[in-house]
Amino acid sequence: MSKLEVTAIVENTQTSSGNTSPTYLVVSVIDPNGAGVIGLNAANFTLCTEIVGNGGGYSHISAISSVNPGVYILRLLPLKGKTWKAGVYIYSIVVHHGVHRGQTLCKFSVN
Repeated sequence: MSKLEVTAIVENTQTSSGNTSPTYLVVSVIDPNGAGVIGLNAANFTLCTEIVGNGGGYSHISAISSVNPGVYILRLLPLKGKTWKAGVYIYSIVVHHGVHRGQTLCKFSVN
């Protein structure tokens, strides 16, 4: 098994306490040779909600798109019937591609 280099940044300008607007997670996936990994889909990503705002719930990936070779935008939403809550959210993102695997952490705050 080889290691993928995974980095992630959250963009959450639409997200606020009490709403269900999407948060976007921009993820870069680089293979062991330094090339962007292409052709990934939702099955290649595992999102774990490690910490949530007080009273908040888990999130899920509602859509994914590739914007550049090795760069993906994951659209995150709270689970059905839930809303974002004020506080810090910390995610772990695991990427699997064939025998390759990588992971990273990212966080954002909801006001």
